[in-house]
Amino acid sequence: MRYKITGEVNSPFLTVTLSDILNSGKSAFQDINWCIVWFEAAMKEDFGLDVRDVETFVNSSENGVSISFPLLYEFAKKISQSFNILLLGDLDSKKLKKYINDQEMYDNCAVVIELIDGDSWELSLRKIPIEPFAKQLDGLTILQ
Repeated sequence: MRYKITGEVNSPFLTVTLSDILNSGKSAFQDINWCIVWFEAAMKEDFGLDVRDVETFVNSSENGVSISFPLLYEFAKKISQSFNILLLGDLDSKKLKKYINDQEMYDNCAVVIELIDGDSWELSLRKIPIEPFAKQLDGLTILQ
């Protein structure tokens, strides 16, 4: 099932962060494999690396960059502003790759977290309950 997350209704800005999404699904997310497929964001001053180097490393990789959930969660907390992000999660690490067809990505991966142009998050979940997210995230609606 796919969901859209827009954050607070009366805010002109996206009020839900990647760390909010990861935190709300922590119990389901911590035991699966993760991959950063695309990344464009601004980082907090204490990040310690040049974000352009991180973006180039991730975005030019053949199949994304594998990352553990604890490291991904800490990384997400260092983001000050998100623009374009694509994360994949699944028990089977072989499913974590760059897909040509979005529907194939949604059909194969247990979790897809996507942000396009900093507008709203899309969350695709397979075999993971939505209830923890619905309780913690503002502006969550069903896409399909």
